[in-house]
Amino acid sequence: MANIKIDASDSLVVLVCESCAGTWRACAWSRDEAHDRAVAHEQRCHPGENDAYRKRWAHLNTPKVGRPRRSATRR
Repeated sequence: MANIKIDASDSLVVLVCESCAGTWRACAWSRDEAHDRAVAHEQRCHPGENDAYRKRWAHLNTPKVGRPRRSATRR
């Protein structure tokens, strides 16, 4: 199991693969980019694992928390 940690701040996202004993690290500007990098690393260095891939799709399918969108008919 590839264990990739994602640490996000307001301006930068840092990734560390604990399965590689912390030797693989990366930075990204957004969570989406970070998840893409995690999936690419997992495919290159941990073939057969799909944890980052599953988390990527779970992240995309999670509803955003916050203010509800206004409907087009409401003004």
